[in-house]
Amino acid sequence: HYIQVSCSAAAIDKIISTIPEADRGTPEDRHHVLSFRHWADVNDERPELMAGQHRIEALRDYVRQTASDPGDLWWVCEFYDKGATP
Repeated sequence: HYIQVSCSAAAIDKIISTIPEADRGTPEDRHHVLSFRHWADVNDERPELMAGQHRIEALRDYVRQTASDPGDLWWVCEFYDKGATP
C-alpha cells in the first residue's frame, strides 16, 4: 500500500532532475521506484501526508522497538500535485 502525499509539481521536477537518468527507469516501466531520500537537500517544501499516517507511525514504532537502522524509515509514495484540481 502506497502512502499518499501532495506537493507541488515543481518540487517533483526538482528532485527528479537530481536523479541520474540511468536510475530513472524507462517510460514503459510504470512500476519503477525512484528514491527521494535526499528530498530535504533539494527542496524547501515538505510533502503533505494525505493518507497513511497510521502506517508511518507503526513503522517508526517498529524501528524503535527493534533498534533498527533509522535509514529503514521509508515507504513507497504516490505523489499528487497540490496545484491541480482534484
